[in-house]
Amino acid sequence: MRSTTGESVYTPPSKDGPGTIYSEAFYSVGNGAWDNTEALAMTGDWDKLRIGIRQDITFSVHADGVITDGAGGVVYNAMQEDGKVLRCVMRLGYAVPNPVKALGGTFPSMN
Repeated sequence: MRSTTGESVYTPPSKDGPGTIYSEAFYSVGNGAWDNTEALAMTGDWDKLRIGIRQDITFSVHADGVITDGAGGVVYNAMQEDGKVLRCVMRLGYAVPNPVKALGGTFPSMN
């Protein structure tokens, strides 16, 4: 894609920093957690996002855990591999403030 002046709207990530789309930074998810069949991108004004971390973070170590894939196949068996599995659980909360728009009203518009 190119802008009306013929410049590329996309700059790939480099060792110096993240990639950009329309001069805004973007980050790719490389750990497999993002499902491209559900959505292609998530955007927003990240300066407005607030995340709260509760104090009840728990950790537990298991020597008899089994990790399976979606089809039920065993990926890792801690007992057979003589290993351990660490389970971490935490709860997060997030909020997006509702700033007043420059022309009045609130965002997002409820029209």
